Amino acid sequence: MQEVTLDLTATAIEAEPAFNFESSATTEQPLRRRIIAVSEGVHNGINFSGEEIRKMVEAAIELKEKEERDYFAAPLVLDHSGRFLDKVGSTYNLFYDEELKAAVADVEFWTYTPILKEVAERVRRDPENTYFSVRVRGKLRDENEITDLQLIHIAVVLEPADSNARIIGELENKKEGFDMSEEVLDFGVVPEHPWEYSKSTKPWKKLALQDFTSSGWEEISAEEQRSIAGHYAWAPKNPPDKFTELKLPHQEPKTHTVNFFRSLQF
Repeated sequence: MQEVTLDLTATAIEAEPAFNFESSATTEQPLRRRIIAVSEGVHNGINFSGEEIRKMVEAAIELKEKEERDYFAAPLVLDHSGRFLDKVGSTYNLFYDEELKAAVADVEFWTYTPILKEVAERVRRDPENTYFSVRVRGKLRDENEITDLQLIHIAVVLEPADSNARIIGELENKKEGFDMSEEVLDFGVVPEHPWEYSKSTKPWKKLALQDFTSSGWEEISAEEQRSIAGHYAWAPKNPPDKFTELKLPHQEPKTHTVNFFRSLQF
């Protein structure tokens, strides 16, 4: 067993941030988003279990409370940069989601300098292509399973190793200043399902409506739509207006078994 530090970006990918457009439309308020920081699965050949991710979150919360901070010691940085000037925001809430088997973070992108405004504006304008990658420290065991995780920072990246690591909700304040009671969260719903969590290990492929039915979405009943939605972890409402609005698939269409090698359809 060896101690390792890992960055969960895709291997052999290099991306330099480029700042070329004006962002005069942004405000001085920080841009707040809810994200999946890291989820259960095999990332860059390393097995991240939900239980170890949960322990990492609990340890981060304990450290925050011990140090009496209002935010977590896991800043937002660009592309895992070690430069102080590439710190672009903070993590002010963190929890483990049992349904997603993921560490979910509430982060804010600062907007009080021109460069910070531009970073926030890029996130605002193109959320579908905004991904995240955690830097963690832990112990790598013989089975390529990492344990004793410590969250170091969360990076904004173009190519994540964990394709689930992206924005899942917006958080906005009604008033200036930080006040969680004033936040409005619009995250849709988690569709319910009746199936047991038996495990599937077969290779995962992107799901299509044809995997569930030969009919069009508008042609099937609301009950059938809700049944299909049960294979996903997020929808704007249940049933959604379109099949393509379903996000975070986690179960096989026919057997309803959980596939731990799922890929994100966003």
